[in-house]
Amino acid sequence: MFLQQLNETQKRQFLTFAMHIASIDNDFSSDEEAMLVLYCNEMNIPYNRQQIAEFNQIKIQEFKSNSSIKERKIFILELVGLAMCDNNFDTKEREFLETLAVAFDVPISFISECEDCINKYLEIQSKMISLVL
Repeated sequence: MFLQQLNETQKRQFLTFAMHIASIDNDFSSDEEAMLVLYCNEMNIPYNRQQIAEFNQIKIQEFKSNSSIKERKIFILELVGLAMCDNNFDTKEREFLETLAVAFDVPISFISECEDCINKYLEIQSKMISLVL
């Protein structure tokens, strides 16, 4: 949704974070992979699971020091969406996002706000689909 606002380096960094959160619960679901493909399409980056780098803790500080608060919030919002896409917002995913929020100087409550907004968005989307179909 907002990934186009990131620069090329940030987009690649986002994919690293996204791959990490998709596999942190040892359940890399087909829904999560489909979401990663959508993210890559949005960012105009070819999806190649093997080319997405393994998560490295250093990247948190690297991204923070080269990004605005808006860009850090985009990361968290999109990662919450990824964590929720398989209907299993796992404890490990939530803990990682909380760690990320603290490191990014974003209130932990922002994660819940993102979750609420995504749930409302999905509810409205479902209503629109039922109206048309």
